[in-house]
Amino acid sequence: MKDILLHVADDRRVEERAKIAIRLAQKFDAHITALFTIPQAQVPAYVMGYVPVEVTQRIEQEAEERGRQAQAVFEERCRKEGVAAEWRMSRGMPGNAVTLHGRYADMTVLAQPDESESDLPADILELPHDVVMEVGGPVLCVPYAGRFDSMGKTVMIGWNGTREAVRAVRDAMPFLQQAEKVLVFSVNAEGSHHYPGADLATHLARHNVRAEATSTVARDIEVGDAILAALSDNSCDMLVMGAYGHSRMREWAFGGVTRKIFNEMTVPVLMSH
Repeated sequence: MKDILLHVADDRRVEERAKIAIRLAQKFDAHITALFTIPQAQVPAYVMGYVPVEVTQRIEQEAEERGRQAQAVFEERCRKEGVAAEWRMSRGMPGNAVTLHGRYADMTVLAQPDESESDLPADILELPHDVVMEVGGPVLCVPYAGRFDSMGKTVMIGWNGTREAVRAVRDAMPFLQQAEKVLVFSVNAEGSHHYPGADLATHLARHNVRAEATSTVARDIEVGDAILAALSDNSCDMLVMGAYGHSRMREWAFGGVTRKIFNEMTVPVLMSH
């Protein structure tokens, strides 16, 4: 974990996100690349063609100025904390920019969008979903509410034995090896001839990770709700899980664990696809 990409934008959670990225850089002796994205000015379709180009240019210039102000604050903080960092600025679709730069990082840190902010454009609302599907590496999504000063002490793995879950565990190994407690949690593990998660706990032990395997049967609630409840019951401060075992369109239409966690997460979540 030597290269961390931090997505920076005009949102109220950017400070908490930066704190987490800086703490991770200190823990792993890593470098942070902060990417400030400037989306194209959003103009309602019904007034398209009536808005002068100068207006949209001014909107984007104001966003760029906010980016320069944020850069000064970020760079000063990294200097004080002794963290190696650089600042980049990108225009256009945030998802494309974060995905491109994230492919040259060991992990991408971004925010859970707050859907209560009615003015958020669709590309920001879908940013975590877009990036986790395309970046090719782990995405650490930080909830839009709460503080997470102890992230990574008690880590829960949402385990279902899928390729995506395996990838997430491997990507999260630096966190698992430094955690005080790791819980391998399975929900409705059918067709298993052994205790769900036991083989994974054994595998993790060979990597010096002490993990406890547990499972539950949840017939009356969604799997995502069972995971969220287990996070609370076990005082976990981080979740590791695979993303989109089913197709993304299927989850969008019918619901699914990935979207449930993305929408209702209570702790930082490391996801891999």
